[in-house]
This record gives sequence, C-alpha cells and structure tokens, in this order.
Amino acid sequence: MLARRIVAKHVTTTTALAMLGATAVLSGLQVLFTYLGELGDLKESYTAWDAFLHVLWGAPGYLYEILPISALIGAVLGLGALASNSELIIMRAAGVSLWRIVGWVIRSAMILVVLSFALSKWVIPYTNEQAK
Repeated sequence: MLARRIVAKHVTTTTALAMLGATAVLSGLQVLFTYLGELGDLKESYTAWDAFLHVLWGAPGYLYEILPISALIGAVLGLGALASNSELIIMRAAGVSLWRIVGWVIRSAMILVVLSFALSKWVIPYTNEQAK
C-alpha cells in the first residue's frame, strides 16, 4: 500500500509539473505575441508601456483559454517522460492498472481545473475592467 502511494505521488507530481511547465511556456508565448501585435497600434496617446499594461491585464484571459491545451500537452509530456524511463512499463508489470494511472493523471489535471475556475469567477472580470 505504501509503494502504491509513492508511485501515485510520483506520477501525479511528474504530470503536474509538466502541465504547469506547458502552461507557463504557452502563456509566455501568448503574452509575447499579443504584445508584439499591440505594438502595431501605437500612437501618441497609446505608448508601448500602455500596450504592455493592457496585455498584462489581459493575461488571465489568455491563460484561461490556454489551460485545456496546456493540460493535454503537459499530460502527454509527463507520461512521455515516464515512458522514456520505462517507469510506465514497470508500473504495469507490478500490477498497476491502466485506469489507475489515468486516475493519477486526472488528479494532477484537477490543479488546472481549480485554477481555471478561480480565474473565470474572480480574476478575469476584474482584470478585464482594468484592461479597458
């Protein structure tokens, strides 16, 4: 029973870190490209700093849109890292069912589900008003 908890924690941690890493990379790229797009609209009253602040206030909205994609990419990367070290094969040989492994991955995806809920209910309405 203790060994199964250790394996569960390892799979959950590996996939959660991969999901959070994918979220950070995709969000950074989205903010960068949105800022570069905003630079084309500069005027005397709308400076580069104003464009930067507008993009930063809109970043939670971009993050909300990216979360499902980053969860999928992170799950694939995390499981790929486990498979490349033959850890998944060892788990299966030890008698861990495929559905149990999927449950552990879903457990780590719940972090992004909670983050998505918090963003949509509390953060995005406030930041959209600030961006305007």
